[in-house]
Amino acid sequence: MFRNILGYAICLGIVFIMCTDRDLYLKHKNRNLIILLGGIALQVVMTLLLLHSQIIIGAIKSVSDFILKMSKASVEGTKFVFGYLGGDKLPFDTKPGISTFILGLQSFPMVIFMAVFFSILTYLKIMPIVSKILGAPFKYIFKISDSLGMVSVSKVLLGQFEAPLMIHPYLNDLKKNEMFIILSLAGSTSSASVMPVYADLLKNTIPNSTNYFIMANILNVITTLIICSVLIPKDHPKETASNYKLVQPYASFSDAMNVGLSNGTATWIAIVGSLLGMVALISFANELLATIPNFHGKPITLQRLAGSLIYPIVWFLEIPSADFSAFAQVVASKTILNEIVAMTELVKHNMSEASVIKSIFMIGNFCNISTMGITMTAMVTMAPKCPYIKPLMGKAFFVALISTIMTTHLVCILL
Repeated sequence: MFRNILGYAICLGIVFIMCTDRDLYLKHKNRNLIILLGGIALQVVMTLLLLHSQIIIGAIKSVSDFILKMSKASVEGTKFVFGYLGGDKLPFDTKPGISTFILGLQSFPMVIFMAVFFSILTYLKIMPIVSKILGAPFKYIFKISDSLGMVSVSKVLLGQFEAPLMIHPYLNDLKKNEMFIILSLAGSTSSASVMPVYADLLKNTIPNSTNYFIMANILNVITTLIICSVLIPKDHPKETASNYKLVQPYASFSDAMNVGLSNGTATWIAIVGSLLGMVALISFANELLATIPNFHGKPITLQRLAGSLIYPIVWFLEIPSADFSAFAQVVASKTILNEIVAMTELVKHNMSEASVIKSIFMIGNFCNISTMGITMTAMVTMAPKCPYIKPLMGKAFFVALISTIMTTHLVCILL
């Protein structure tokens, strides 16, 4: 526990060191200290509730079960379109031990249905209204606007493109600290549309993984708001963040469906294309590294090299020695490549259940180089007149990365 507490404190110290507006932060230190302490208190309370309150755990399980039911419904669509390639009954016999599972056709297409579903909920104003109500604590603790609190809560389930759509007409006019929060949340969280894919990948490793992905999103939203309040504080202590009216991002019900289908299909294609390219890149790099003599009796691979950079973080997390190397490699793969690659590697390692749960909090998010690049391109398209997106993207990636580390430290302390 001591190492996790120390690791959490070091992360917070790094955040203060990285603050480029330190003088401004210290100028209004009383207000900013209240925000910081209030945020940490909320983080601790929510972690305890999510991990130990049976009522909250039951509520999370209900949401998780609902998402998985939606996943099963999407399988019917893949069967109809792709037949036995999409999971329908095989027209031939297979040999024992031979898997007929096709990742790109049986798991990934569910992001399309999820995207359509949440677009419809947004059109019906169900998602925005619920998010606005649940975002009230964020508004008062972090001194952000109603609309930004609504977007923050929406990121627990919505993707990095869907959540900002609720204030799309105003994205060009966002203040620097507001856009910074949206960009950082894009990397520190995942989306309900891909959670069934994650759960499907980990179904034989940990059956209830969706619960932990939802928990990770909730906690990472809070951690991200804490860090953003330090890195880019408000210009004036009495300044209130821009308050925008709840807007309707879709012209009609059919428009919501069409946009959801378009976004979901684009996401599916992006995931498949990213995996094709990334796995090929890893394989090619490992082929080149194979020409180097073995190190400690094992061949040098890209995963081993990247994992060595993550070793200090894993040490502070107090991961058991038997899982240490595998944990580091999985986290490195997520950060450099993407979370899907990391999860496919995770199932190959025989880590303890506790280590797998901790790894979920580290890798169940979009904090990787390629996804953050896609996010920047999408946000520039959505808000072409906003001058902050490109300059803030690197710092947003840092926030997303350190948010997941701090959240995992707190989970390890209170688990």
